[in-house]
Amino acid sequence: MANSADKIAASIVEHDEETQLPVKTNKQVDDAHCFVQEHGAIEWTEEEERKVLWKIDLRVIILLVIANVVTACDSGTYGIAAIFGMIQDLKLYTVKSIDPVVLDLTRYSWSNSILTFGLLAGQYPLLLLAQKVPIGKYMTGIILYTGALSLLFLTLDNFAGTMVLRFFYGFQGAGLPACVLLSSMWWKTEEQPLRIGLWMTGASIGAIVGQSLDYAAANIKGEFQKSPWKNMYLVLGSITVAYSVFFGIFFPDTPMKARFLTERERNIAVRRLQKNQTGIQTRKFKPSQVWEAVTDPQLWLLCVTSFAFSFATAALGSFGAIVLEGFGFSSFKTVQLYMPISGIVIILMPVSGFLANRFQKSRIVIAMGFVMPSIIAYALLWKLPRGNQGGLLASLYITVFFYGSLIQTLGLLASNIAGYTKKTTANSMIFMISAVGGITGPFAFKGSEASEGYPTGMIILMVTMAASEVSLMALLLYYKRFNRRRDLAQDAPGAANALQSTLTKEQAAFLDLTDHENPYFRYSY
Repeated sequence: MANSADKIAASIVEHDEETQLPVKTNKQVDDAHCFVQEHGAIEWTEEEERKVLWKIDLRVIILLVIANVVTACDSGTYGIAAIFGMIQDLKLYTVKSIDPVVLDLTRYSWSNSILTFGLLAGQYPLLLLAQKVPIGKYMTGIILYTGALSLLFLTLDNFAGTMVLRFFYGFQGAGLPACVLLSSMWWKTEEQPLRIGLWMTGASIGAIVGQSLDYAAANIKGEFQKSPWKNMYLVLGSITVAYSVFFGIFFPDTPMKARFLTERERNIAVRRLQKNQTGIQTRKFKPSQVWEAVTDPQLWLLCVTSFAFSFATAALGSFGAIVLEGFGFSSFKTVQLYMPISGIVIILMPVSGFLANRFQKSRIVIAMGFVMPSIIAYALLWKLPRGNQGGLLASLYITVFFYGSLIQTLGLLASNIAGYTKKTTANSMIFMISAVGGITGPFAFKGSEASEGYPTGMIILMVTMAASEVSLMALLLYYKRFNRRRDLAQDAPGAANALQSTLTKEQAAFLDLTDHENPYFRYSY
């Protein structure tokens, strides 16, 4: 990979010498490279940088949090709508028997599952689109798309139409990896985990807010009084569409085009990211970076953890309330006791980000620390006596501790992948594998084991979480070995390659080199 970097460096030098044009006309490099060529080098104080960071946080974080809230509200409506007449209106059932009346909800189950297949199908093409268009406009489009498809639910009246719409609704899942890309565009490596933890809370907050809005919408009198689920989609779809307009107006495409910053502040915002060595955005698609992504060991190790976390989320998302009811609680009490889980997740994610910000060289260790309580909790759910309600309930609450690790792995994805085509490919890989985990997770539980507390499911969840621990340990060793080898190679006599001989570390930062190509790059762990 070093040869690729040398060729890029040589092409830039040759371009300058032959044409006397600035480097900014070379399409191989990052958009930020054009910016730093046009703006002179500057020095700035820590106070100035803190001010810039505060302005970025205030604008970007708040807009991303609200975006995740409204899209989570929207996407979470389907399950609530099911108990307000949607299943009957859209014919998401078949009659199994008439006396007594027994309905088969296989159609409804498939309408849930096809969403994930849509996510799988749309993930990579949409992230390739994110490379070609300004990412702020891309995110605006995702939010608008989510709201518009929700409003289209009002036109449905049959199973076939529902399946088609739910498939395409799955495309909105490309918004989360786009948020990861945005994190590497705005914040330094050490700043990213906390910010990811903050905007990720939007999804959990959205789940709570969405339930409240669904309840309120169901009580609206008017045209859809006999089908209150339509009011839910009308209200939440309209809110999401309206927010997409607001988001599009106020969310900047890149730090280079951030109108809420002064020209000097934009210069600081861009140049302070040179330390990351991951670039900001490049429009040119590079097939060589796709190949590097699919053959990169770190990505497959991250895929293991992503699969495990998504598998666990889907498994307990589908059966968590059923497991809780099996402890001996009434249906009403089960709903009450299940609600704190979202609150626990809301707390865990920013706490994880704060710990990574505080202990910047221990990110993987922190990630492993958050997984271990989940493993113990699954073991307790497997082995504790069924009559120990308090112990079982506490164990169920602790199962979600792995969400703290999720923040760390998303942070590693944002800070340890360089080269924009490689970034988009890596994000697609991770979230496509996550989708597979989401599809397979609910199958961990066997209905025949309900009276025993689903022991097979708990064992499977323990194994998947243990696999994520092994993967994280292997990732830590890989990063350490890679950094050590690169340090030794750089310190060796006569080791400088063409890029190092031609360009400084700061100049190389925006050449759209991958983490393997850039000799200045070091992994954060």
